Amino acid sequence: MNKNFSKRGIFSPSSKRGQVREREIEKSLQAIYEDPNGKMPNLSRLDRRPSRRILHIGLSFIIACAVILFGIPSALLFFAGQLDYHEAGLELSIAGPTDISLGENQRYEIHWFNGSSKPLSHVQIRLNAPADFVIGSSEPAFTDPALHALALGILAPGTRGQMIVQGAFTGALGTKNSLQVQGSFRPAGYVRDFGVTAAKTVSYAKSVIEIQTDFPVQAIAGDVVPLRYTVINTGDQPLSNLQAHIRLPTGFVPALATGSISVQQDIYIPLEKNLSAHAPVRFQISGSFAAGVSGDRVFGIEIGRRDAHGNFLAVQKTETRVSVVSGDLTLHLVVNGAEHGGVAIVPGETLHATLGYQNTSPKHLKGLTLQIGFESIINGRSATGTSLISWKTLDDVLSGASSTKSRMQTIRYGKKQIEQLEDLSPQAQGSIDVVIPTLPVASGTHDALIRLTAQGEISAVGEAKVRRTVSAEPLTVQYKSDALFTAQAQYFNDEGVPLGFGPLPPVAGKATAYRVVWNISKKFHPLEQISVSAVLPSIVSWSARTFVDSGSMSYDSVSRTVRWTIDKIPDNAKEVQASFELQLTPAQIDIGRFAALLGATKFQAQDPIATSLISNTQPALTTDLQYDEGAKGKGVVRKE
Repeated sequence: MNKNFSKRGIFSPSSKRGQVREREIEKSLQAIYEDPNGKMPNLSRLDRRPSRRILHIGLSFIIACAVILFGIPSALLFFAGQLDYHEAGLELSIAGPTDISLGENQRYEIHWFNGSSKPLSHVQIRLNAPADFVIGSSEPAFTDPALHALALGILAPGTRGQMIVQGAFTGALGTKNSLQVQGSFRPAGYVRDFGVTAAKTVSYAKSVIEIQTDFPVQAIAGDVVPLRYTVINTGDQPLSNLQAHIRLPTGFVPALATGSISVQQDIYIPLEKNLSAHAPVRFQISGSFAAGVSGDRVFGIEIGRRDAHGNFLAVQKTETRVSVVSGDLTLHLVVNGAEHGGVAIVPGETLHATLGYQNTSPKHLKGLTLQIGFESIINGRSATGTSLISWKTLDDVLSGASSTKSRMQTIRYGKKQIEQLEDLSPQAQGSIDVVIPTLPVASGTHDALIRLTAQGEISAVGEAKVRRTVSAEPLTVQYKSDALFTAQAQYFNDEGVPLGFGPLPPVAGKATAYRVVWNISKKFHPLEQISVSAVLPSIVSWSARTFVDSGSMSYDSVSRTVRWTIDKIPDNAKEVQASFELQLTPAQIDIGRFAALLGATKFQAQDPIATSLISNTQPALTTDLQYDEGAKGKGVVRKE
């Protein structure tokens, strides 16, 4: 053995350096093996005392296994019982009438029963009645009237009870609905609630409202016809907020109505705020059938109220038939080719009105006077007569006598303008033609239309003086939206900042980028199903750099079509815009001329108010940018 090592395998203290090294090693070993009491173990033995750490790990493993083996199945058994409930619990039923007389008080019994062998807690029932069911009383009273809920708390096994609810249905006659009761309860040993439902279907078969009509069996076209109505509440309780909805037949022109009405083919007349039991309400509408109308005509009336969505729910309705005999004078009013109903126009479009007349009597009609009337209606109200028509530019070949009233512009024709009106022979006929431009709408307009009327006055039929007035069927000219579509190409914006790039004027064989701007502006009416499209020329490429206010923009590389689509532009949106970049690379053949940037642009949209299509086509765009001050005069393609 080397003399520098001792028997213990440690450096021999023969050298000073070895002694220092020995002390350092001993200190290290002491730090590692010294126990908490400062004693060193016998390092000559290889066995060591068992570690407590291993014991702790073993115990933890045993506990975890126990949890897995016993805890999880127990938890599953517990929660499985909370997920469903198949035993008897709360039972609900509804007893009461199924065939309903609208407006009449109805009585329903809601029964509950604890069919479980254990108590039920947190018991509550809730009545889900139709919106047209007006609750009058409940016994016992609802603990939560807003929700129509009754809290029952705890029900012992076998406990029964009932609740009596009384009220009246006010829905639409001839329809069905459902009365529902929802219950919630918590069985013993459970931590969550369960639900149960009962329902009863009801049919609205009858009504307490009775309608009586007093009409003439036969009427002569042009003669005034009085229409008398009586509405009676035959029930025992007053009914509130009822309206009469009167449907007039085509060709009947209302002249006077008691109550607040809208003079259309559908008239709504509010009845008394509370229609008392057995107290009749009477009202009358007067009018006449338009000249030329004949045959049977049907008048309809419904009594009801509007629901939360504005739908009219009729609790009673009836129809009355009147036979119409053609009168002495027939009048036909035609506007822009339309003879019945109405026509839609673009603001500013010209009206062509024709009034045709004919003596259908076997006798001479004497002292005739004919009149055409124009009424401007803006935002649902009659406006100044000239609000929508250019009266100063009226084109009337016969030079009728015009008069301006606050709400109506009229043109009258007598024997001075038309000689034959002094004495119109049997079957004799004629016509009057008037041309008048319309005007754009003012700011703030939501809807606009022009109502045209025509009437004739007869002084005598044969030798009999009659002083009779007959009317033609009115026509409505509905304004379409004034939507305006424009398409422009730009290189600079209004401030002179470049929107494009590349040589300007464009150079053959080199790319120049332009920005195309599509703009839709309007003052009134929403627009739907909007579509704008154009085709790219072969020398133009799509860069996919786009910006849209609304909707989406797409490009079809096969058809080379760029398309902008919008589902709807609401009434209060006055302007929307889209823009996109195009890159032009002129060919040699384009040198010395303006190059094509974009084909003709087609714009289409539906006007839901006027129920009509709006469309126009803008011409193709070229590099001749007349509206771009910075690029004006720089559109001719030049040689490199």
